[in-house]
Amino acid sequence: MDVELPPSFAKHFRGPKFGVSGCRKLIGVDVGVQALACSPVGGSGNKLKLELQRPLIGTIIKPSIGLSPQQTAALVKTLAEAGIDFIKDDELMANPPHSPFDERVDAIMRVINDHADRTGKKVMYAFNVSDELDAMQRHYEKVVKSGGTSAMISLNSVGLSGAKKICDIGEMAIHGHRNGWGMLNRHPLLGIEFPAYQKLWRLAGVDQIHVNGIANKFWESDDSVVRSIEACLKPMFRSGDSVERRKSNSETAALCRDAATPVFSPSSPPVNGAAKRAKHFAAPRLLTCFTWPAAASWRIPTARRLECVRCESGGKRRSRD
Repeated sequence: MDVELPPSFAKHFRGPKFGVSGCRKLIGVDVGVQALACSPVGGSGNKLKLELQRPLIGTIIKPSIGLSPQQTAALVKTLAEAGIDFIKDDELMANPPHSPFDERVDAIMRVINDHADRTGKKVMYAFNVSDELDAMQRHYEKVVKSGGTSAMISLNSVGLSGAKKICDIGEMAIHGHRNGWGMLNRHPLLGIEFPAYQKLWRLAGVDQIHVNGIANKFWESDDSVVRSIEACLKPMFRSGDSVERRKSNSETAALCRDAATPVFSPSSPPVNGAAKRAKHFAAPRLLTCFTWPAAASWRIPTARRLECVRCESGGKRRSRD
């Protein structure tokens, strides 16, 4: 079940400011590779085409709670040097005593800014700013002043008005986490379908939103996940509306300007799977956010290798090509 939105809504709701292409531009994934196509090295044009077709690769800091700001920054450094595109706070991490928000931002952004100065690539880190409204705004301003490019909000906790208030500031890409989604969807007689749900958050201005993953560890079927991915990329307004035609004139037929980046979280890498699984894993419009330890088994396309640190008590560093 879905909901149709009238074109008049476009006058009151901006929608995602950054969306799919804007998030890729903030990270510099496509921009950095375009320079390769201009170089005299043979085959660079093919490399450009391949790179533009890859998803953004991300991960979540784990354990979800317990790490100090300095420990978190050390893990971010490892991931940045490996070539990661995106990192996020776990949704359970907000502003706890063991990792105060401001201290965590300072420690992490020192690492990210230093890496960007050396390499030209700024890793996108989504800091969880979820809180009461005044505190969310203070957290948001702290990230902006520190040079950050993304903030995360727990959508079902802060609500539509809270999400829109943060999105309307418009200085960073907003990562929308749907934690609590299960209680709104699992029972067939209760809740809301994802195509309608995601459209409301896109109206509020969310740039990225979770869609679960193929072969995921949760209850949701692969078909449901694929429908969710497709829903995030469809125009928000009725097909044929003058507003939608105007907004999509300069876009390809497959990607509307108000699309949100689907955040795809497989519990395991898609190996020797169905064509559908491989197709959606590799889609360039996705942000594929691996959970631990699955991230250890995939090489990031722009890096030598992804070296992962097991953050469990007594854990050891390990890496795999």
